[in-house]
Amino acid sequence: MRKFLYILTLCFLYTSFVSCEKGEAIHTWEEFSTLQFNGLPNGANIYRNNKKLTANNSIFYKVPQGEALYRFEDNTGKVLLEQSLDFNTTSETITIFDSGDGFLLVKPLDNVEVNPTKFKFDIANLCSISGGKEVNVMVYRLNTNLEIVAGPSTINGVKTTFTEEFAEVDFGDLVAFENGESGLIYILDENLEPYRQDGLPIGFLLTPTMTDTNLHKVYKLVLKEDKDAGFPFEGPFGAYPEGFYVYYATVLLSK
Repeated sequence: MRKFLYILTLCFLYTSFVSCEKGEAIHTWEEFSTLQFNGLPNGANIYRNNKKLTANNSIFYKVPQGEALYRFEDNTGKVLLEQSLDFNTTSETITIFDSGDGFLLVKPLDNVEVNPTKFKFDIANLCSISGGKEVNVMVYRLNTNLEIVAGPSTINGVKTTFTEEFAEVDFGDLVAFENGESGLIYILDENLEPYRQDGLPIGFLLTPTMTDTNLHKVYKLVLKEDKDAGFPFEGPFGAYPEGFYVYYATVLLSK
């Protein structure tokens, strides 16, 4: 009997601490998340803490919950994206967004609480003019005549990836929000002055999402210059008397 218990204990330790041929160590007490990644190119490979993941049914990946380093490679081994991620839900669907200059990982908004009186922004700054540096931004609310009616709200430490840290933005009275009103976002340099193009401050216009009478208040936004869509807008519009150089913020998710 004692010998049997000894062998049983060894078997338990082996299954708990020894890794599979390709995977990580499996602990019987660990909780797992089932992940699905949308938007990856065909043949892409996913690594968690440098261990290649194998999909179940070709699309689902079962991983231990908690923080780990995830790396995404195309079928040639080129790194598309590498980012520390923390999963603590039983299942999650992740979108990989191709910005044209790189890939962004976009987690869903399911667990983000809505504040009925304020907007919440998680912003990824991909502007070439800021050179990939961390920036601060100023956010204003504009009426249909592009006049400021609320702001500024300052968001510090905007990175080139989504941080899942949603900054609250004061947009004034949201009950009185009219269809056609917009947000205006300036990115600031190290002197806390807006970056400029052709002498004008660069401003990103945001069109808030409205479904029927429901105004969405939580957003994941990308700021990136689209050279084909940008244009100067001169005059007393926005926060500066000379006007601003217009680009458009891209809404990836909202609710």
